[in-house]
This record gives sequence, C-alpha cells and structure tokens, in this order.
Amino acid sequence: MHIVKHLMPAGSIAVLVLAATPAMAATVFVTNNGDDVLDPPAGSFRAAVEAASMDASVTSIRFRGDLGTIELQDTVIYSGPQSLSIDGRGTEVSSIATGNFDLFEANGGADLTFRNLAFSNGGGNGITVEVPGNAEGNLSVSLFDVTVESNSRYGLLIEDQVDDSSASIWLDVLFSRFLGNGLEIGIGDLDGVRVNEGGDGDIVASVHHSEFNGNGADGFELDEDDAGDVTLKALHSSFDENGQNPADTDDGMDIDEDADGSIWVQVAHSTFNGHTDDGIGLDETDDGDIHLSLVQVETSNNGDSGVSADEGGAGDFEIKLVQVSADGNAEEGLNLSEVGDGDFDGSAVGSSFSGNGEVGIAIEQLDDGTGVLRLVNVALDGNPVPYELTGVALTGPGF
Repeated sequence: MHIVKHLMPAGSIAVLVLAATPAMAATVFVTNNGDDVLDPPAGSFRAAVEAASMDASVTSIRFRGDLGTIELQDTVIYSGPQSLSIDGRGTEVSSIATGNFDLFEANGGADLTFRNLAFSNGGGNGITVEVPGNAEGNLSVSLFDVTVESNSRYGLLIEDQVDDSSASIWLDVLFSRFLGNGLEIGIGDLDGVRVNEGGDGDIVASVHHSEFNGNGADGFELDEDDAGDVTLKALHSSFDENGQNPADTDDGMDIDEDADGSIWVQVAHSTFNGHTDDGIGLDETDDGDIHLSLVQVETSNNGDSGVSADEGGAGDFEIKLVQVSADGNAEEGLNLSEVGDGDFDGSAVGSSFSGNGEVGIAIEQLDDGTGVLRLVNVALDGNPVPYELTGVALTGPGF
C-alpha cells in the first residue's frame, strides 16, 4: 500500500556513502550541530539538505547519533524533487532565540519521510511543505517518532491551495507528537497539523499512536477545497485540549470538504476532550457523502459539541458509534445535519451522551431522503433535552 512503503524501518533501507554516480541512491551524514546560512559547516544539517537539493542521487540524510540541539539561523530548505528520508537519531532542530522563521521547508514536490527527530521552539512553522503547481499523482509525507512542539505557528503545514496542483496528499503519522504549536499572540487558525489540498486530488491520512494536544487552533485539520475525497484512519491517538490560542476557538479534529467529494473517517481507541469548540468537526458542503465510524472514542467536556457534522449537498450521511462517550459538552453530545438530497443512517451501541449543556443527541434530515437512528444500550442522562430529531425516526429497545 502506498502509505506503508514510506514507513519501512530504517534498517531496511540500503545506506550508501555519497557517490559520484548520479543513478545510485546515496546517503549524506550529519555529524555535528553547527549552522551557518552563508557557509554551512561540513557535516551540518543545512549542508546535508543543500547537498540533497543539488544532487538527485541523494535520497537519505542520517544523523550520526543524537547530536543534541541544532539552533538554526534561518529556515533549512529542501528544493529537490526526489524522495528524501531524514533520520535524526533523536536530535532536536530548533532556532536561535530571535528566529522568526519556519524550521524546515520543502518546495520541490518530493515525497518526505522524517524519523526520530524533533522540530521545536521555532518562531514560524515547524515543518512546511509547499506543493508545486505541477505536482501530479500522490505526494506523501510520513512521520515516525517525530516531535513537533512549541512552534509559534503550524506544527506541520502541507500547502496545496496556493498553486492548486492535481496531486493527492498522503499523510502518515506514527508514534509522533504535535504539542503546543500555534500559540502566536493575535493570530488564529494555527493548527498542530494542517493539510490544505486545493486542486483535483484527494487527502488520504493515517494516524497511529500519536498525540495532537494543546495546540493553538485545531489539533488536526484536513481541508479539501476542490473535487476530491478526504479519507482518514486514526487509531490509539489523543486529540485533546486544542484551541488554546485566545485568538481562536477550535476543535480536536476538523475535516472540511468544500466541493464534490466525500468524507470517510474511521477512528478507534482515541480521545477528543477539552477543546474550546468541538471534539470532532466534519463539514461536507457540496455533493458527496459522510461516512463516520467511531469505536471506543471519548469526546467530552468540549466548549461546543462532542461530535458535530454537516452534510450540505446531495449525498448520504452514515454514522456508526460503538462505545462512544460524548459527555459534559457545553452544547450537544452529538450534533448532526443532512440538509441536501440524501439519506441519513445512524446507529449508536453501548454509548453515552450525558450531562451536556443543551441536547444529548440532535439530528436534522431536512431535504428529500429518509432518516433513521438506532440506539442500543445508550445513556442520555442529565441533558436538558435528551434528544431532538427532525426528519429522523428513532428505533431500538425502548423506543
């Protein structure tokens, strides 16, 4: 599968010293934590990335053990088109105290893999990937055991809404952490992870055993602005206490699909607690479906809803909840709407929507189509209104 091939263990990659033969894959080693923009020291991270930008045979950068902290003087920029893997061996990439810049930027359309590396305390974004307008096929970004923490703006920004390429964006996040990013005073909408896809292409994301906590705006946002689907699978991860920037109120996870296309989301064994807005927010504004599956998920004590999802054009809405807790939210535990032509089909088993400030479960089906909600062993205690349904029939034991 395309995602998996970029996440092979480091030991499975053939490692070669930088060779003169362009056709042979080569590795450049980082041996010190020095940095100079005008004259990068031999063996420095900047020198290694510049070598990869200038030589298409360089496909791997490896650090010679944990080098401590590299204090960058300016952004390290990778402009090559070839796939590049960077294994930091535990090193932290940071900036000088007065640095107001992104720590790492890639702009050549390359597939990227980061391993065992930290991008912390930068005055801009931690990692920026600018997708060129001529990019095609799939562009992938993979992170394994990566920490992106306390950067003033985005933790990770993948930007394809400037030149609107036709490429799809594939993102893999495994055993990684996006913590406390996006807290720059007076600027909102700075997420832990943000993917902007602007042309004909999809977003395909996979998250495993990772953390997206305490960021300024959304912990994790996928924004598909043209024709294309958004597909996400998230397992054993936390998306907690985001929306911490006073300039914003935001969600644990926010997925927007603004043109023809569908949203497909599967989440299991994960938490979405304590946000200033929704725990999970989905918005499909044109023709397309929403398919949402949550298994053993907690989305409680949020400033708005536990789960909020809107399907606004022609398309169906399917939601399956198993052992979900959406308790103690300021407004609704579950707030769903299907307002265009299409059917709503929902079920909740062994779940709780209790102690919310307004309604336990609120669902609207407002246009042509049918609506049904099946509840089995569901708690709706302590809500001012247990459930509020429009155009949706309620079934299950006791109903």
